[in-house]
Amino acid sequence: MSYRQNASEITTNYTQTLSQFITGLKYEDIPPDVIERAKIIAVHTIGAALAAKGMPIADKAIRLGKLTGNGDPRATVWVDGGEASMISAALANSILADIMNWEDCSWTGRPSAGVIPTALAVAEAKKKSGKELLTSIVLGYECYQRIAMAVQPPKDWDITNGWGIICWQIFAALVPAARLLELNNDQLNQAFGFGATACPIPSNLHQVTMSDESHYEYGLRAKDGILSVLSAAAGVDNYMDCFDDPWSYELHMTSSSRPEWYTRDLGESWLIMRTLLKRWPANIYMQNAMEITRDLLEHNGITAETVEEITVNPPVAQCMEVCPEGYQSLTQAQFSLPFMLASLILDPVPGKQWFDEEKLKDSRILALAARVRAGCDEPVSISQIFRDFQNGEFPETTITIRTTDGGEFSKSMRYYPGHAQNMFSRQDIENNFRLQTRNALAAEKANEILNAFWNLEQYDDVSVIAQLLKN
Repeated sequence: MSYRQNASEITTNYTQTLSQFITGLKYEDIPPDVIERAKIIAVHTIGAALAAKGMPIADKAIRLGKLTGNGDPRATVWVDGGEASMISAALANSILADIMNWEDCSWTGRPSAGVIPTALAVAEAKKKSGKELLTSIVLGYECYQRIAMAVQPPKDWDITNGWGIICWQIFAALVPAARLLELNNDQLNQAFGFGATACPIPSNLHQVTMSDESHYEYGLRAKDGILSVLSAAAGVDNYMDCFDDPWSYELHMTSSSRPEWYTRDLGESWLIMRTLLKRWPANIYMQNAMEITRDLLEHNGITAETVEEITVNPPVAQCMEVCPEGYQSLTQAQFSLPFMLASLILDPVPGKQWFDEEKLKDSRILALAARVRAGCDEPVSISQIFRDFQNGEFPETTITIRTTDGGEFSKSMRYYPGHAQNMFSRQDIENNFRLQTRNALAAEKANEILNAFWNLEQYDDVSVIAQLLKN
């Protein structure tokens, strides 16, 4: 019996149920389409990380990983191709995965930036099989999503009131690490407790400042996720049931918890299938607008010189900022639809060059960004988009481009390529991966990596695959 002074009696078993699901799930229990989605997400996430090669913040992430990277077991640091400790490789690679804002988006954040780098680092270091790796990825998504939904914000939430996706990101790393490091049920239960303790109190400082620190948060949560697992494996007394004790995790996360989400349809409804991927290195809220604009440019011969005005309907709150003097950070630019559309119009092939420091103050980009207008006075809120997403919907976006010769071209879209209801095929992912990695990998190496991930279950030791990510 646990010692619980001045606390409510425990009447649920959410924590232990999740723990048993993680230790008990077999690769053979996972539907083939779920396995396929795990492969697709892994490829897409690695591509998003490699796309950041050459960016100053990517170099900083790699140096950070190597600086803290002494110790064994070892794992590969992406982009650089060197090695660091398993924990530090996960730290660096998780930062890299988020830099371009080109990875996935779930109902509650960007789990792939934690799940994929952590699972690959631990699987490589511990020489796990492809089937074990895939199982850990699926588990990461299923548990992260439910834990996050249990403390989802109230209906009237907006981005300024202290709710942040980086808070529960730790569980995206903790779960696959726990499975691959073979914790038993009680150890896993305690690992969740360590994770809840290390989960930061909601803070949106990076949203207020638009600092690139937000990318580092993914690496910090990956590091802490693995450390939580190792701490539980080392042993601790009286540290059970964090998701069942109302004085634990939920108390400091939200005033409107929904604990039934911890185990809702666990093992029956696979939430990884509802995750969307991004076709463009831009925020989730901008994907439709980017896709439509590209189509309008291609089919109507529109150029930067002929654009008179671009109207977005409906605009997304907090995403229409225009900075006449230039953007102060990568993050500020990534959250500005006017900047992103201007970058697309001037350079239709996405890549890190969109975010070179000089581009943030480029006069041609700023002039085009100033021509992007909101099509109505009532922007759709970010919280509304998330609620729609949870219900399988996505707001329809209409882009209208007026040209200097009096032309007007308009198109609408709801489910862009990469949305859960319009998901990429393998061929789509392969094309996107080659685009993402064109400056980081030779074409032959890219094909080798793709072939390896499509055949992951055939590998008894995935550290062989990690060699493909080395220089």
